[in-house]
This record gives sequence, structure tokens and C-alpha cells, in this order.
Amino acid sequence: MKFFNKLILDSQKLIATFTLVLIFSGMGWSQVSSNFSFSQSVGTYTPITGGTVLSAAANQDVATYNVTGLSFPFLGSTISQVVVGTDGYIALGVSTFSNSIIPLTTVNAASGIIAALGMNLVSSTVSGASPNLSWVNNGSETVFQWQDFARSTFASSERVNFQLRIKTKSGSITDIE
Repeated sequence: MKFFNKLILDSQKLIATFTLVLIFSGMGWSQVSSNFSFSQSVGTYTPITGGTVLSAAANQDVATYNVTGLSFPFLGSTISQVVVGTDGYIALGVSTFSNSIIPLTTVNAASGIIAALGMNLVSSTVSGASPNLSWVNNGSETVFQWQDFARSTFASSERVNFQLRIKTKSGSITDIE
């Protein structure tokens, strides 16, 4: 009887130890949250003018565009180029990136991913839509704009406009939708 009690007690200790190892091992998989903060405010989407059009195709889907000549801080480095994806994200510090409708889970060499939507987006086909992926740098801010896009299954009924705005000096990022 003592043998079985000891066996049960040893099994319980083993299970408890294994459970603790599983709980604490997951802590290393979190994102770099200590370097960032979040705040929410009301913003107004104002379309950019005079920017560089990356694509104005009527069938934008699964495309990326390399943008160079930038300069803004990110995690202690200066970012000078990004890849802009039609699926609502930018990949920082790389010249190529495999477009993905889930860019945050893609294994890549990017310094970071900023995803405004990060989902399968296509050109909106709603009447009057003029799909456009563009960017502009006005000296104090770099703005990436997705105009007249839609979720892939809602192309005929949805028009989504949004921007990622990055302050050139501070690296502060704003998502305007």
C-alpha cells in the first residue's frame, strides 16, 4: 500500500511540474509589448494628395511594393525601406516580403510588421470606387494609404479606406480608418 501511495504522490508531483513548465515556457512567445504603448483617439481620414501611387489596378490582390528613401526610428534602428502589402500591412527594413493575408504569423526577416488590417483585401468593385495604394512623405510624417479596398468576399458591397501614419522623428505610428 505504501508503494502505491508513493507512486501516486510521485505522479502528482510530475504532473504539477510539467504543468508549471508549460505555463512558464509560453511566456517567451509574446510580442515585444514592453517597447510599445497603445492609446486611442478619434482621428479623421483625409485622403493624401500628391503621393506616389504604388498601384491603381482594378484587381489588386496579393501584391507587394518596395518603398525606399524613408527614415524613421523603430526599436533602436533607423528604417530606410519597407514593403507595402495590398493586404493592409507594411513590413519594415526589408526589400522583399512574401505577401500574406496573415502577415503577423509569417516567418520573415523583417524588423517589424505594422498591420492596419492584415487580412485578405482586394479592390472594391462598388460603384464609384477607385482603388489606390499610395504613400507620401511630407517631411514630418510618412503616410501609407489603402483607398477603396474591401475584404475579399465583400468586394461588391464594401469600400474601406485607411492609412498608416508614421512620425519621422519619433517613429510614432497611427492607424486611421
